[in-house]
Amino acid sequence: SREAIESDVDFIRDHGVKFRFGVDEKDVTVQALQDEGYDFVVIGVGTYSTRKLPIEGDNPRIHSSLPFLTQFNRDPSVLSMGRRVAVIGAGDTAMDCARSALRCPGVEEVTIVYRRAFEQMPATREEYELARDDGIAFHWLRNPRRFDGDGTFTVEVMTLGEKDASGRRRPEPTGATETLHVDSIVYAIGDYPDAAALERLGLKGGEKGFATTPTGETDLENVFLVGDSRTGPSTIVQCIAEGRSAADEICRRVEPSWQRNEADPPMDGRVRMSQIGEKRGCIVPAPTVSPDDDPGAYGRTELSRCLECDFVCNKCVDVCPNRANIAVPVEGEALFFNPFEIVHLDACCNECGNCGHFCPWKTGVPYVDKPTVFSTREDFDNSKNPGWLVENDTVTVRSGGETAKLSLKEALGRGAAGAGGQTLNEARLYRLFSILHDRRPHLFGAVEAPVPGVPR
Repeated sequence: SREAIESDVDFIRDHGVKFRFGVDEKDVTVQALQDEGYDFVVIGVGTYSTRKLPIEGDNPRIHSSLPFLTQFNRDPSVLSMGRRVAVIGAGDTAMDCARSALRCPGVEEVTIVYRRAFEQMPATREEYELARDDGIAFHWLRNPRRFDGDGTFTVEVMTLGEKDASGRRRPEPTGATETLHVDSIVYAIGDYPDAAALERLGLKGGEKGFATTPTGETDLENVFLVGDSRTGPSTIVQCIAEGRSAADEICRRVEPSWQRNEADPPMDGRVRMSQIGEKRGCIVPAPTVSPDDDPGAYGRTELSRCLECDFVCNKCVDVCPNRANIAVPVEGEALFFNPFEIVHLDACCNECGNCGHFCPWKTGVPYVDKPTVFSTREDFDNSKNPGWLVENDTVTVRSGGETAKLSLKEALGRGAAGAGGQTLNEARLYRLFSILHDRRPHLFGAVEAPVPGVPR
């Protein structure tokens, strides 16, 4: 809410941060700020360059998301959208545009059009449900093609084909079309950093962008680029993390011994895991109260619904129909930070992709990057996964793309010592092998090949 934003701004101002508004962008450069005496510069200017909507037709009533939302927040009364509005896209910004459009003068109907399926929409569940509860209509697997002056909006019916680079099934055209009748279109199909604006500030872009270091430091010493302007569109939480990373690095440069000290409220890990298990066994409805009206009640309900994936996730274990992912308890092990480590069983996997689709971390696909138990030499050789193949008294280990062949005794010895390799990842891999072989040795046995016509 606007009140929450103003509260955050006031909090920052009360801590001594000065704000300068209405500054001409031509007067702001890294060099100018350094000339004023600033030792460090952090740039977080977001993504304000909008892609052009690829659509045919002669209807000019097409609005890109950011200018539309900016005007809506300033004065929605000047927006002439007509009775019916279509919003193209299905991310959080699209949901925001749809709900805002419904509140514009004269608007009666708003429809979201998305070229992929419902399960593939990038919007958070909460944003989708808010839009749905507002009465927004949804047209899935529909790709915009033409918007004519009489309000005829032509969309092509899509179908899902093979997976693309994102791991999602690619929408493919069917050749069939449908028509809607709308007065205006708002499109939210993704924005990107304004490279020209960053160059005006004094940054120099390369093939990999303007900042490639983990802290966001650019080629200019002590100049950092953070948030969406470095990573592309993300979330508020991710942008906060970006800013914190840069701030931590600055503090370390001012005082090398500086460390961030944060202490979570003390809580027994076993008790917490038990509570999480109870929550996963029931479905709690979303809060019916607004966080603005009763933040306490809203927070308590959300806590009862939160599955605390930051502490124990195991989502890929839950959603695998073949039980090809298992959670190995490693609580108390010095080499591991989480209470469980995921291990993939190659022989059980049919590569359906469920584990990647439902993974809340979005940093990889479990069936291709988790430590893997292989059952045959052929499967091991045809894979790039880290993992182990046990053949009689020999273990073949793949770690970091490198393969090593050891005796079973040597591999278990490295794992028992907890320092089986030159790197931390190698040490973890050997330790995990030792734990798993000790607790569930049957997983490393050969898999019996199915015989045609003989039930298993």
